[in-house]
Amino acid sequence: MHIAFDARFINDDYHGIGRYAYHLLEAMTRLFPQQRFTLVYNPALRNTRFPLGELAQRANVALQSTRAPLYLPPEQVALPWLMWRLQADVWHTPFLSVPLAAPCPVVSTIHDLIFFYHPEFVSRRGFLWYYTGSARLSVWRSARLIAVSQATAEEIASLFPRAASRVAVIPEGAAPRFRPRTLSSEQAGALRARYHLPERFILSVGARRPSKNLGRLVRAFARLAHQTPHHLVLAGPADPHFEDEAMQAVQECGLQERVHFPGFIAEEDLPLLYNLADVFAFPSLAEGFGLPPLEAMASGTAVLVSCIPALQEVSGGAVPCVDPLSEDDLTTALRKLLLDAAYRADVARRGLERARALSWENAARKTMQVYLSLEA
Repeated sequence: MHIAFDARFINDDYHGIGRYAYHLLEAMTRLFPQQRFTLVYNPALRNTRFPLGELAQRANVALQSTRAPLYLPPEQVALPWLMWRLQADVWHTPFLSVPLAAPCPVVSTIHDLIFFYHPEFVSRRGFLWYYTGSARLSVWRSARLIAVSQATAEEIASLFPRAASRVAVIPEGAAPRFRPRTLSSEQAGALRARYHLPERFILSVGARRPSKNLGRLVRAFARLAHQTPHHLVLAGPADPHFEDEAMQAVQECGLQERVHFPGFIAEEDLPLLYNLADVFAFPSLAEGFGLPPLEAMASGTAVLVSCIPALQEVSGGAVPCVDPLSEDDLTTALRKLLLDAAYRADVARRGLERARALSWENAARKTMQVYLSLEA
């Protein structure tokens, strides 16, 4: 089978989508050497995070460049022509960008439908119309749909009942580099120096936007900051389309010396950062899956998540969850994790065990089953 994969999303602007696409491709191309893969990428889209060239060294992988932009009309001409020229048996898009005139079956991954259920998390009305329209077209045009969680599958079935039979639930995984490590004093010191990190800290990773609920996390931390030596580290860029609620909360609470914003974390440093943290907090208001908490669990870090369906599904009940709208709940849960070392170690152990059940190898095998079902 010849699988053409839209690898244009593996770029520096699509953090979670790019990570999903790359790790899925790495596992599939490694596990299925008898299948042929063409990775379609746009060299104009900057990618400093994931080495597509390394995948292309495999005998069953080829790279195909295209100038087709994401989400603009020219892709609706360029991509179908490219599929026809490649004689692809299936086209897989890892997000909402489906070629309507595709000459072969299309598989689309739906990560979440947050823009339907939480329009307040979309920065502009035009974006909202575009995302909801793209999702409708993806569902209508795709032969099969992959939902990264049962929670997302249920959202698809609720909004598009006729599509329910075309949905396969395939959870994401944690890459092998996310594992418990004992950092040398030199490694820890270098990482702290590079990102200006404190000695002990709570970590959260993700773009600073309202759905991540970081303003509440800061205010919850403010309530217990006097009880612990820990600082709070919020890694990831601020989303320029929204007000920076986390920064506002820091200023309101006078926590400029206790809350740190190291910005973007290099891929090779992320596993080390998880290992350096005592607690990972992810109080998100809406998610389709939740890769950061899974990667933190796989790294052996004690994790705290919000009690929303996708995160409860990912964590499998192994780690504590809180009402994301309650600062009281968040403060209480953080306090217990920070002040009770035995409890924190037990949470880390249970999270690590849960993380082992979710792997990119499993995701790759199930995704290949979806592809092969289109041959039948």
